[in-house]
Amino acid sequence: MPVKHDHQPSVFALNVSRRVLLSLACLLLGAGPVAAATYYVTTGGSDTNAGTQAAPWRTLAKANATLVAGDACVIAAGTYSDPISPAAGGSAGARISYVGNLASPTSVVVASISINRAYITVKGVRTTSGCQLYYTSESAKPVRDSIAYCNIAGNLDFWGAKNCSVSRCTINGTVSFVMDRGFAGNPDPWTANSAVDTLRYNTINAGAWRGKLLQLRGYTQYCVIDSNRFSGTFTVANGGDSAYGRYLYNSYYNTFRDNSWRFEADGELGGGGEFTAFAMRDSSSYNLFERDTMLCGVQSGFTIGGRLCNSGSAPGQNLCVGNRWNRCFYQTTGWVANLELLNGAIIENSFFASSNNPGLWLLSNVQNTTIRNCTFYSLRSPAIQVDGDLRVGGANQIYNNIFYADSVAACFSKRPVMFQGYGTGFSEDYNVFHSRAATAGVTASSQAVYWASSACSPVGAGTAWASTSGNDIHSKWGAPLFNDDRWATFDPRLRAGSAAIGAAQGGGDAGAYPFVPGGVDVTPPAAVTNLTLVQLSNDYALLSWTAPGDNGMTGTVAAYDLRYSTQPVNAANFAAATQVPTVPAILPAGSSQSYVMTGLTASTTYYFALKARDEAGNWSSISNVPTGVTTATDVVPPARITDFR
Repeated sequence: MPVKHDHQPSVFALNVSRRVLLSLACLLLGAGPVAAATYYVTTGGSDTNAGTQAAPWRTLAKANATLVAGDACVIAAGTYSDPISPAAGGSAGARISYVGNLASPTSVVVASISINRAYITVKGVRTTSGCQLYYTSESAKPVRDSIAYCNIAGNLDFWGAKNCSVSRCTINGTVSFVMDRGFAGNPDPWTANSAVDTLRYNTINAGAWRGKLLQLRGYTQYCVIDSNRFSGTFTVANGGDSAYGRYLYNSYYNTFRDNSWRFEADGELGGGGEFTAFAMRDSSSYNLFERDTMLCGVQSGFTIGGRLCNSGSAPGQNLCVGNRWNRCFYQTTGWVANLELLNGAIIENSFFASSNNPGLWLLSNVQNTTIRNCTFYSLRSPAIQVDGDLRVGGANQIYNNIFYADSVAACFSKRPVMFQGYGTGFSEDYNVFHSRAATAGVTASSQAVYWASSACSPVGAGTAWASTSGNDIHSKWGAPLFNDDRWATFDPRLRAGSAAIGAAQGGGDAGAYPFVPGGVDVTPPAAVTNLTLVQLSNDYALLSWTAPGDNGMTGTVAAYDLRYSTQPVNAANFAAATQVPTVPAILPAGSSQSYVMTGLTASTTYYFALKARDEAGNWSSISNVPTGVTTATDVVPPARITDFR
């Protein structure tokens, strides 16, 4: 079904949700299994064999041509010259599966994974030529495919894939979410685009790459990029603009959460240029970046920056509308800026620091945007610099932030804590300004703000800046006392005595992190003590528990780690148990939660255990460990009909 770009949840996405619920209902109502066969492939087999364990095939080509819905292919260790590329597709209740060695995927080597069929699962193999989930027509398209526990040498491409998932893989190449086979211009882009795909728990290292390490382009929508580790080295040989880290182009409603990005370079571009770790251009809108960690050039020191909104938008494009950055940590050697209009954005609870440029540089105009509870830091420039017009369209708010410059100079040098190109037409207050040092003969507090080609001014009621602009009347100058203010190891959490404690509107703390006694959050979430096996059938388990909080039973945790094993689980061997394939939802402390674990084996004893993590990385103790034996057959009857007429 086509995906429509109307900045509202699409019909496609809503129907997806309904189908998920229907599938789960069928599972719980005991839908009968589909008859299936298991085939075997080994390097010593023969394609004239029956494909049984005793008489295996030799090639994957034989398996590709033979497997039908419900079938599985077990691939023995060895090297195979052909790809995994099934000729037929599976179905909702009968997937086609290829299984190598999950514990050692590099022992099962295939040419590539190349799929344009639905309901295909591949686990535990290594590819030598990448992985492609590609659309060719409505009858040959990747839908609900799953790639997991694989080692992918080469690029990973979602080309028109929908509801597909790649998880727990190692990828030595680039990743693209685009239209059919690389933005080929399909007559119906809303059919051929990538949508509702998931990239989760992967390690992606492109080395010294050319192009885009991660690219979302061609109307990619509703995808989730979650808990991945990206890394790579920009090289001068790439020529600057030819290499990007994370690149969005005409992409909407995508979620980036809990990802780590680490980029270094092998030299400077020269000519005042810088490598670009992240950029977003044209009509890319309503994307969420949450708990995003971006470390750029911190080790090498070469200049790497990013673009909240990149230049190059097509005329008339509604660029960068409604994007949100929440709880992000961006540390760069270059500048983070908007080169086009930033419209309707929310930047909150985030840290922006640059060693050579402003922590945030608003170069182009800004409308209807809120910047709150952030910390901005620079070693050699103003903490934040505004050269674009904040008055265009109005409704911009900047409050509850910390602006911290390592040093400031006299006004004529235009190096205060905040450089403000325009003085009125927006709302700014309850901020904390500070500088570690000032040039000789300069009073640091008097260099808080420079605006509109005028003089510098302190902040607070009665100052020239407050009287002229009406802004920062309740703001103040004072040392934020960060937990660590060294560049390479900066920790923006506050210590006791910080001027930012209680400085925000309403009495909260200014800056990106609330104050925690001692400067470090050492209180983990409470351990779950009521993890319960509510129901156990032949192939699934229904679990329930009460959600813990961020600190004990207060607040909301950042993540869960739910695991299962056929052996007893305890604190010592918890990490060796198998993680569930889909992360449980996060709910506030005290909420009742449930989770359906599918894919279990009949007549088998299982143990389940759970941990929770807070934002500071503190893990709870292991939960209680419920255990049970799956039944030999499906014993759950259909629900009683209550609305028969």
